[in-house]
Amino acid sequence: VFSGPHLGLAPDIIVGFRRGYRNSNESSAGKVPLELIKDNREKWSGDHCIAADEVPGVLLGNRKFSLREPALTDLAPTILAEFGVEAEGESDGQSIW
Repeated sequence: VFSGPHLGLAPDIIVGFRRGYRNSNESSAGKVPLELIKDNREKWSGDHCIAADEVPGVLLGNRKFSLREPALTDLAPTILAEFGVEAEGESDGQSIW
């Protein structure tokens, strides 16, 4: 999924979660729980494990995207555009709005 001049800096693997699953609070804190999979009996709040295809159009606000298939490379140009700053130099992305 990655390309460009900084490909060597890309991660080897990205862990994603299906709806209803997430990393444990213990794992997020660097601990290794004994159980591999367990029921979560705690409230999930402020979670960043969201399936992007199930929560479209939420980035810095609730405006709908004008790009048909936004990508991670569009994040920086979008933030710059929001503050009225034109992206300079090498940029693979564009504003999503």
